[in-house]
Amino acid sequence: RGQFSSALKQAAPSYAVKQWLAVSIPMLLVAGMQVLNQRVDILMVKNLMGAEEAGIYAVANRGVMIIMLIFFAINQPLAPVIAQLHAEKKTDRLQNILVRAARISLFAAVPTGLLLIIFATPFLRLFGAEFPAGRIPMIIMTAGYVATMGFGSVSTALTMTGHERAAAFGIGVSVVMNITLNLLLIPKFGMVGAAWALAIGQISAMILMSALVKRKLGINSTATGRTK
Repeated sequence: RGQFSSALKQAAPSYAVKQWLAVSIPMLLVAGMQVLNQRVDILMVKNLMGAEEAGIYAVANRGVMIIMLIFFAINQPLAPVIAQLHAEKKTDRLQNILVRAARISLFAAVPTGLLLIIFATPFLRLFGAEFPAGRIPMIIMTAGYVATMGFGSVSTALTMTGHERAAAFGIGVSVVMNITLNLLLIPKFGMVGAAWALAIGQISAMILMSALVKRKLGINSTATGRTK
């Protein structure tokens, strides 16, 4: 133990700043754009429709986040496993884990989504008599988030296998689509337009990143993928 400690004390530090920045900056962009994607529609409803509509929409939006909690609970622990299997070049096993996680996420999200849709009005009424006006947006967002569950952990699969820029590109496309669709749909359809913008943007990003996972890793990570 003494020789080992002495060797550590004498070892010269080694830094790989350029490599660290090349990895960390895209990951920072991914995290930042994910937060932006979940908030930009609320801000745009407020700016284009007013504070009252934004408050109603925000409650509906936050209620739908219950589905995302399922996703995070199932998929976040996979990050180190994905990195390890990729480093060991165990592609078949990596696909098995990603596909099964996607299926579990989808199967858990479907009944949760159905409950949110069925009880949308009673849930929203808990916050006040005017909040049931957010029922239709809540249903649209719920359906959109449930649909994304079937694509699995594509963003994590990309970031944990050295393809952070691809993940940032996919989420960036979602942000641009979300903002563009909000600008087009909110003035005409109000909160319903914002809900459609969010759902379309999220699903489009998942389709794009699924294609990137297939291209970069040779894996179909969606719930429809094969397991061995």
